[in-house]
Formats: sequence, structure tokens, C-alpha cells
Amino acid sequence: MDVSTALLLFTAVTAYLLWFTFISRPLKGPRVWPLLGSLPGLIENCDRMHEWIADNLRATAGTYQTCICAVPFLA
Repeated sequence: MDVSTALLLFTAVTAYLLWFTFISRPLKGPRVWPLLGSLPGLIENCDRMHEWIADNLRATAGTYQTCICAVPFLA
């Protein structure tokens, strides 16, 4: 791997982490993970999805925004 490829890879990873930090900071509701988004919480609560969403709505005063999959071009 030459220096320019390593620098490009480093820049891409840094840009993603900065983007993820910027987008996940204002989100209220389920925890948002890098690349996975809110999928771990959805999978963990799949058997009680309605109650889980209702609990989130109660905890955030009736509204929240989340990111299902934390990939920039899908968000």
C-alpha cells in the first residue's frame, strides 16, 4: 500500500467518523452505532417492538428521530 492510498483511506475513515459524530449527536431515542445504526436495538427488541417504540416515545416527550443504518448515502 503506497502512501497516497493510505492517506486516502485515513481521510475516508476520519470523514466518516466526523459525519457519524455530527449526525448522531442531536438524535434522541435508541442508541445509534457506527455502520449499524439502530439495528442492534431493533433486533434486541423485535419480540416487543410496539412496547419498545412506545417506551422510546414516552422517554422523549412524544417524538424522536433515529438512524436505522448509519451509512451516509442512505441516511
